[in-house]
Amino acid sequence: MWRTDVASLGEEHVWDKLGPKAGTYADDNFVALILHHHREAIHHGAEVCLLRDLYEARGVGAAR
Repeated sequence: MWRTDVASLGEEHVWDKLGPKAGTYADDNFVALILHHHREAIHHGAEVCLLRDLYEARGVGAAR
């Protein structure tokens, strides 16, 4: 769903400003928002993997 929504913006609209609904980020464009979401997904995904590995290293059993 995320890929479809991002693709639906098209190359010309990803540079549009987010507007007043974005509050203090109103002057940012969709590219900034998309990159922020990607960084957050990578960051939190890495945290989940680390916790999984730490849990498994305790010898309690596989966390998968």
